[in-house]
Order: sequence, then C-alpha cells, then structure tokens
Amino acid sequence: IYEELRAMDRGNAAALDALARLYEDTSGWSQLVGVLQDKLERATELDDRKWIAAEMAHTQANRLEELEDAIQTWRMVLEWDPDEVGALRELDRLYLRLEDWYSLGDILKRLQELVDEIGWLELQFRLARLYESDEQLADIQAAIDCYRQLLSRRPDHPGAIDSLRGIVED
Repeated sequence: IYEELRAMDRGNAAALDALARLYEDTSGWSQLVGVLQDKLERATELDDRKWIAAEMAHTQANRLEELEDAIQTWRMVLEWDPDEVGALRELDRLYLRLEDWYSLGDILKRLQELVDEIGWLELQFRLARLYESDEQLADIQAAIDCYRQLLSRRPDHPGAIDSLRGIVED
C-alpha cells in the first residue's frame, strides 16, 4: 500500500518514512536507496538533505557494496557544503577501500584545511606515507617534502624522523 501511495505522490512523507522503515527492517537495500532518493528530492533544509544523503551513502557502501555510488553521493554533499568534514572522512575511507590513491591524496589535502593542528599532523603523515609507498603513489620526492613540512611544524615527530632515515638508508 505504501508503494501505491509513493507512486501516486512521490512527496508523501508518511509513505516514504514507512517504506524506509520497511525496507530497512527487511534488508531491501536497493529499494531503501530509491526511497531515500525520493526523500532527498523533497527535502529543502540543508541539514535534512545531508542526513538523508549520509544514510543513502552508508547503505550504498556498506549494504550494497556500491562504492562508486556512495562516492557520488558524498560528492553531492560536498557540492552543497564543501567544508563538510564528515563527507570528506567518508570519502577517505571509500578511496582507501578502492585503493584509489590519487583521489585519497586529494581528500587528505582537503581535510588538512579543515582540522586542528593534531589532525593536520596525522593527515600529513598519512599523505607522506602514501607518497612514499611503492604500492601507492611511489613519489619519494613528494614524500620527503611532506615529511619536511611535518617536521617544520613538529620537529620531534618520531614517524617522520624514522621514515626519513629509512629513505636515506635506501
């Protein structure tokens, strides 16, 4: 009956909410994404749109294993709010799962602009390791530059010091 209401009036909030609960309870993940898309189309408040998109992206990534779709959903959130740290962190996880190292590097750099000093240091170290790894970006000069920037802000960073030692010894 809720699907009939949805077909007659795609904006029927009660029907959409009931369908979302039903599909979540019965593991109808593809149908849930469709309902969430309908809810997203009718939502007008930015916070509501971000919440619905987050639910949709989590379902796409974790229930349907549709990582590319989840990435597109999170990118849509960033179009609405370019400084949405939660969306950037989710993209971080998704690109890591996909082993999309170039996109991961871009996301880490964007996150650095939005976090505190401790967060910046952690992200900078990850970025340096990403450049250093032969299995990832394999750009030793970029890795050295990242470590240098890291050490300019925290001269006693043990990971950066050890990593630079390792590069020099190789």
